[in-house]
Amino acid sequence: MTRRLDCDLILEGAVTSAVVYLALVAGLSERYRFRSLGGTSSGAAVAATAALAESSRRDSGKDEAFAGILDFARDLGKLEGGRTRLMGLFQPAPALRWPFLLLVRLFAGTGRAPGLVFIMACLTAIAAFGILLLTLLGLCFDGFEQSARQHLIVILGVASTLGKLAIALVLMLLLCALRWLRALRANHFGFCSGMPTAYGHMGKALTPCLHKLFNKLRGRGEHDDPVTFGLLWQGRDQEPNGERSIDLQVVTTVLQQRRSLHLPGKPGEDPLRDYFYDPEEWRLLFPPPVLDWLKRHARQTVPVEVERREAGRTSTRTLLALPEPRDLPVIVAVRLSVSFPGLLSAAPLYTLAQGHGFVRNTAQDPASFRPVRVYFTDGGLTSNLPVDLFDAALPSRPTFGVNLFKLDPDRSVTEDGQDVFFGARRNEPETRPEALTPGADERPGLLAFVWELISTMQNWRDTTQRTLPGIRERVLHIGLPAGYGSLNLAMSPQQLEDLVSLGTRAAQRVANDFSLPPEPGKASGWEEHRWLRLRTTLAAMQDWLRPIATASASASASPPTGTHLDGELAYRELLTHPCPPGPAFLDRRAIQQAASLLSALEAAGQAVERSTDLGANLPEGAPRLRLGPPP
Repeated sequence: MTRRLDCDLILEGAVTSAVVYLALVAGLSERYRFRSLGGTSSGAAVAATAALAESSRRDSGKDEAFAGILDFARDLGKLEGGRTRLMGLFQPAPALRWPFLLLVRLFAGTGRAPGLVFIMACLTAIAAFGILLLTLLGLCFDGFEQSARQHLIVILGVASTLGKLAIALVLMLLLCALRWLRALRANHFGFCSGMPTAYGHMGKALTPCLHKLFNKLRGRGEHDDPVTFGLLWQGRDQEPNGERSIDLQVVTTVLQQRRSLHLPGKPGEDPLRDYFYDPEEWRLLFPPPVLDWLKRHARQTVPVEVERREAGRTSTRTLLALPEPRDLPVIVAVRLSVSFPGLLSAAPLYTLAQGHGFVRNTAQDPASFRPVRVYFTDGGLTSNLPVDLFDAALPSRPTFGVNLFKLDPDRSVTEDGQDVFFGARRNEPETRPEALTPGADERPGLLAFVWELISTMQNWRDTTQRTLPGIRERVLHIGLPAGYGSLNLAMSPQQLEDLVSLGTRAAQRVANDFSLPPEPGKASGWEEHRWLRLRTTLAAMQDWLRPIATASASASASPPTGTHLDGELAYRELLTHPCPPGPAFLDRRAIQQAASLLSALEAAGQAVERSTDLGANLPEGAPRLRLGPPP
């Protein structure tokens, strides 16, 4: 039996393209043992699937769970009632069925116009042809002038009638649009809630299907309690900074707060402690076993009441707090991440606001706070491929990131490996055309230009990070042909099977580059990555330490020179200041340890001042150290 190596995996949001990830995870499991997994949107769903399969293998010592993942991927291409099971996962609200079907046809890549547009085009063509025919017939009759006047009157009458019909059609479309917008808002801004609707023949909906899959991977039934994050950690997180056996992190976006959250957070963190949910609203988002678990394991806080106006009536609802991170169901975190805007309903939660600041409920009077609704939506809005999620200065295991991109329209799924590759290595810049947005060098049209603006605002940080040396050589790029994945919910069984094959080949590419012995005289992908990370980290640390020595020397000068205020304290004196301006250290021992660390940094900074510049001959675009906000 091949000894399995440890690795981390981060998956990009991809909607239906996540079928590739399922096969990729199943293939990687043959050579790797997953330690940390993360993702956004549909990537979060597959990351959670892989984490639960790994926990099952950890406890049982068998690989059946990963085989079940591959079977699940192939089952998505099976037909039920003329539709694939993948299509059956997305069930629109009854009031939104027709616009949803039109959008599905629009994104199917069939090259045919949506039904409504096609009908309007036909009516316009018939009307134009009728006017032209009447005119020609009138010109052929005797009495040219009289006939022309008569038929001109007929033409004007027909044109007037058509104009009235056009106005009526536009008004009808506006009324339908207003009705659909109201329905979209009532459904929390998504065509599909993720739960079953009246169209049960379309198969299992997304959220119950994921709940069933997650429970099956842990040997539970769909009516049993949901699996939680604590099952992944296996009790190794008893200490605040204890390492978790399997660390799953999914990314979601809090829309009104314009920020992302990593769920369930690092050890000792609790990102959802300030948020409450309405059980009545969440009945539209989660199956009964999940809701029962949430109610039984709500943390001990004072229930918060909120007044809501619906259909002119005011109702009072009781909000409940979410469980502690250990007891948080995995399906809840995943559902908060996969809410692709417009396609899946955003998840409404409430936070307590006083003035303009958000605060959590404590022993204070709850009446002094006002619950404010916020929406949790797609994690890809703020970070679609967070390649630094499990980053380390000197990694002990590879952390693979997976980036999906669109191939040129004239290319298809191939076996030559040109659609699956790792980023550039050594001193090579990221110049492969596939790494750029297709058509980025062309003159875009208006819609393409607007789309590029949105895409740049959304992905600039991820795009910049995944091209850095020390990161880019562990990012796997997988090319998808036109019409595959993304928002194409109506892919054919053959297309879905192609995606499964593509994911299997991608897993083999990882094994070839990172886990198999390299050719004589060549370094493996893992060795190259470690060397580049060591090279860039040392140079970045040198730049980071140099100002520490300078700041320490200038602050300890007597009298201080170049300081902002006369009598400015040295950094070391701030440690023992009787009135610190910010949070103080816990005890005297912590102050002593901080002083020792500062001395070590000062000594390192002074050594850097006298050392050779390690920044010379760095790979192009080498990263720099800087402080950043927490996730």
